[in-house]
Amino acid sequence: MLTIGIILIIFMTIFDYYIHKTVFSPVFMFNSLFLLIISLSSMRLYNLREYSIKSIEVIVLGMIFFSLGVFCTRIVSHEFLKNQNNVINYDDNLNVNWTFLKILLIVVTTGNVFSIIFSLKFLLGGGSYLELRNMILGYNGAEPLITNPLVNILTRYISGPGLTALIPFSIFFLIRKKNIKFSLIILLNLVLATLSSGGRILLVYTIIQLFIGLSYSKKNIPKKIKKVVIISSIIFFISIIVLSNIRSSNSIYRAFYAYFSGPVVLLSTWMTDVDTYNIHSHGLGFIYPITYLLNSFCNLIGIPNSMLANVVMWQGMPQNDWVGVFPNQSMNAFSTLFYFFYKDFREFGVACFSFLFGSICGFIYFKAFIERKSKYLVYYLLGVQAIIGSFIIWQLGSTAFFLSIVFTILSLKSKKS
Repeated sequence: MLTIGIILIIFMTIFDYYIHKTVFSPVFMFNSLFLLIISLSSMRLYNLREYSIKSIEVIVLGMIFFSLGVFCTRIVSHEFLKNQNNVINYDDNLNVNWTFLKILLIVVTTGNVFSIIFSLKFLLGGGSYLELRNMILGYNGAEPLITNPLVNILTRYISGPGLTALIPFSIFFLIRKKNIKFSLIILLNLVLATLSSGGRILLVYTIIQLFIGLSYSKKNIPKKIKKVVIISSIIFFISIIVLSNIRSSNSIYRAFYAYFSGPVVLLSTWMTDVDTYNIHSHGLGFIYPITYLLNSFCNLIGIPNSMLANVVMWQGMPQNDWVGVFPNQSMNAFSTLFYFFYKDFREFGVACFSFLFGSICGFIYFKAFIERKSKYLVYYLLGVQAIIGSFIIWQLGSTAFFLSIVFTILSLKSKKS
């Protein structure tokens, strides 16, 4: 059955490419990512730790239902268009709340300036990027890099999510040859954030977002802008390699293999714990940002709720606890989105929530690329992080990403009738 499932997924992916003629559709990106993960983990290189076949079955189940969610949304959307006599009202304009967007950029820049100052002070004092990452993320009992609570809130809950929300706007403006200075300031913030944290994943997201932007408006983009995008992508790619070498003693090839094979081991480990300790979060993991707020509110008013507290603890276990994936190498976080779905309702949760996630992605993609709604292009560029980042965690269950969505919504004006 597992082989049949994988063959079905490959067929779905090829069919999706035949329909859309792009590698940037939700189905192609999501399935290609997890097929790569399954393939690499099956090689068992570098003495990769054993994992249960059940974890592979859960991944395959999730891919199938994610694809079905996208396909069903496309069918429903096309039927709706037929009922509208196939009339598509293209909306090429982006109604931006410039007041909020400018304030957000100022706050994000302030936070990144604080971050780079603290980081440079630490690095110039003899610290390493590995130690810096431990301090920023709180790994291995490291002292926090920023001890001031207000500055810490600014950098963690506003500056980081705010930058994630701003990057799609910068890409949209670049491909439309508008507000170039504003866009470049955002990209400068990306450089500052990368240098101050040593993080690479935001660069990966941005490279993919840049190419999606190019594919969206490839006929309307002048050669000068294309060169800027391509050169920026090359610089970001080189930066990823350099940061990888600085942060790890392993080769770039082994680091790549670890990141794209380790998730199977981590998913297997945490699924085993869920089954062993009979953990059930009853859908609260899927809507974790709301769960987190409810738990904080209950604690604030002095009426703690054990169920909410347990969900918060279970949600953070893959991030907080390290698991041996290779001999002498442990990993955390990369439990995939399927751990969170499995924790909610086991295989039913994986199928149901993957279908729902696929439906959301399919709807936004249809609005952006078929109906050519500029607002939904911005949402899709942001959603790329949820799709690509799904091999790490359930991104829509991340408080930081949830805040990015809120910032994006506040940055866009509703179209006046």
